[in-house]
Amino acid sequence: MKEYPTLNHPIEVRDGATEFLDGFGAVVPGAFRIVVNHVVTVAVLPELPVSPWPPPFPANWDDAVSREAALGFAFATTDVTIAPSAAEQGDTRTVRYAEAPESAHTAFWIPGDRFRALVVELAELCEYRGTRAGLPAGQLEWALAELLPHAELSDDKRTLLCLGAEVKSTK
Repeated sequence: MKEYPTLNHPIEVRDGATEFLDGFGAVVPGAFRIVVNHVVTVAVLPELPVSPWPPPFPANWDDAVSREAALGFAFATTDVTIAPSAAEQGDTRTVRYAEAPESAHTAFWIPGDRFRALVVELAELCEYRGTRAGLPAGQLEWALAELLPHAELSDDKRTLLCLGAEVKSTK
């Protein structure tokens, strides 16, 4: 299927255990990968350390050799990462690695209670392949509406997601 600009873009929710590296699920259980309109990838990780920042660019592209390396790999190979914040307030940071300067990687740390609700919802939606309009009005819809517009994405990706200033939600 070809991607095209639409507010009702295709969404896929996948179990992160088999989406990133061989053995990823063993060292990082509870992760998810979301694909939005075939072009934007979102990692939902149970943690993303803020120190050291940024996570080192992946040296190993085959196996999850450690939890830290696996988390860094998931961050560096997706457009957006969502992780729980240790504080009540969230935080946002963006990185462009010298090894891949054409791609930006934006991390959002969200409050723990909101993150836990998102993970419960993603577990229920795991293997969902449908449209944004088919999503329940919950945490994933909130993340798509409230976080994605603030991610550093290429102009092409922003166009395909209809992320103009006037576009905030599909509902």
